[in-house]
Amino acid sequence: MNSNSRNVSMDFFRGLMAVIVAIGHFLFWNGKTQIIPLSFVLAVDFFLVLSGFVLTGSVISKKSMCSFTFAKKRYLRIAPVFFFASAVTVPIAIHLPSLPLPYLSDIFRIVTISGIFPMNARSPFIYAEPLGIAWTISAELWIGIIFFPLVYFLKKSAEPLLFPVLISFVVICFLVINIDSPDFMNILYQKYYGFITYGLIRTLMDYSLGAIAFLYKDKLLSFKLSIMNSVVQVLILLVLVYLYCKIGYNRNNEIFAPIFFMLLIISLSKNNGVLYKLFSGRLGIFMGDISYPSYMMHPLLIIIFVHVINFKITPLCIILYVLSLLIISKIVNSFIEKPCLKLIQKAI
Repeated sequence: MNSNSRNVSMDFFRGLMAVIVAIGHFLFWNGKTQIIPLSFVLAVDFFLVLSGFVLTGSVISKKSMCSFTFAKKRYLRIAPVFFFASAVTVPIAIHLPSLPLPYLSDIFRIVTISGIFPMNARSPFIYAEPLGIAWTISAELWIGIIFFPLVYFLKKSAEPLLFPVLISFVVICFLVINIDSPDFMNILYQKYYGFITYGLIRTLMDYSLGAIAFLYKDKLLSFKLSIMNSVVQVLILLVLVYLYCKIGYNRNNEIFAPIFFMLLIISLSKNNGVLYKLFSGRLGIFMGDISYPSYMMHPLLIIIFVHVINFKITPLCIILYVLSLLIISKIVNSFIEKPCLKLIQKAI
């Protein structure tokens, strides 16, 4: 999708999921595991399915595609906020008593945004923030530079194979995670085989669901009436709340979250329905703007609140944390992300 076809309601949910992840980490990393369900980790799958949806629409709209140019653009799109977050977070993090200086391999992983690969699993710096939460950014980049050119090629040159390939990716990844995962969907750097991490498998599954959503959205949800779309949107939201918003929810259900996210994205893409109308205003624009910066900046705020200021985790502290995150994320979006993207667009 280009900027002219921006779906603000999707942006709202992307920003909401980023804030949910930020709150979840704030509480779980500080031992408050009975305040928010662990299902906050599933919010990441919404990012990934949405990226699969949006990027598939972007690449197949092109008359031609250079894989190297696509990879370069993806790297440059991700890099400004990623490097800024690293530049301000790592110097503070390494002053914590438990964290040593990074190895050269750690620096290489930052520069290449390749944290999802176990280059030096023995380095304790692998868990330094924002590297610890940047597995999604790394996996998005490295899976994406292979996945989306493949989607483009199949769409343009071998379309009968496109759906079988995508559904095969989904089924295989689904089964691997469902059968072999060491911790349900809360899988990041754990190795499946060799250098293949579960985070890569999870990303491939979500990207494939996003691509299927874009390519076959009219066949998966064929109705066009706004009232029917509203029913679907509310029903999906109720199912998500019922399945994943209890502290002691059934974690066997986690694997199905990306499928519900896919259906929600398809429904929102029709540009009608109650949730689409409710979140297509300024709030949606704001939440979309702060989504990526808030994901990358929240570890820094956690360090400041917990290790520098030594705040106790209270309701007031949580409110201050969220408000600080929203303000800082908007500043990063306005003065780092948007200006850098404008410069990159002019240079390419």
